[in-house]
Amino acid sequence: MLLRFFSFVQIPTAKLKQRVKQLCEENNIKFVETEESYTSKASFIDGDFLPTFGQ
Repeated sequence: MLLRFFSFVQIPTAKLKQRVKQLCEENNIKFVETEESYTSKASFIDGDFLPTFGQ
């Protein structure tokens, strides 16, 4: 029997977000930050509106 062990690490979300934003800017991709509380019940298929962060 083959056993696999996984090691999980915590990712500092602010650092991850900043890196994604940087990569978007380098590749001419629009980065839009969305308030997290609005995302759990929103549906792209239904065309739900997601307000942008800070607006």
